[in-house]
Amino acid sequence: MVITDHTARSGNGRFEGNSRKAQKGGRDCAKSNVKEGKDASRYVFHSHHMDVIAKRPEVLERAQKAESQAATLSSNQRELEQSSKRSLAEMSTQLAEAQRDKAKAESECNALKSSVGSMKESWAREVKVLRGEMRKADDGWKQERDEVLEKNTALLKLVQDHSSVASP
Repeated sequence: MVITDHTARSGNGRFEGNSRKAQKGGRDCAKSNVKEGKDASRYVFHSHHMDVIAKRPEVLERAQKAESQAATLSSNQRELEQSSKRSLAEMSTQLAEAQRDKAKAESECNALKSSVGSMKESWAREVKVLRGEMRKADDGWKQERDEVLEKNTALLKLVQDHSSVASP
């Protein structure tokens, strides 16, 4: 460090004499730097502020569009939820009806099976009885036929005997 004639250094390393002037000049420099920094900051702030102002309509438009879409989506969601609830209620009703119809059909089917089984057994008994009656009738007709054949044969023999006696 170079010491000039108008300043002197004391033993503790500080400048004396024009040191106030130097300090004032340093302060002025610091103030100047702070002022320049403030100005630069203001300029940057102002340019960013202008960018924000320039983009504000676009941002507002996008925000309005987003709000509109959100409202539309919310409305659609409500409609879908209501539609889903209605569909679920209808399906539940249809399921209950289908289950009732199924139970009724199964009951009717079981009744028909039982009825058909009873009818089958009844018909089997009736067929057995009818077969027995038909055998009896066949046996009676065979007996009657045999009797008629015997009478016919006897009558034919009588006629032949009578014609041989009358024709000498």
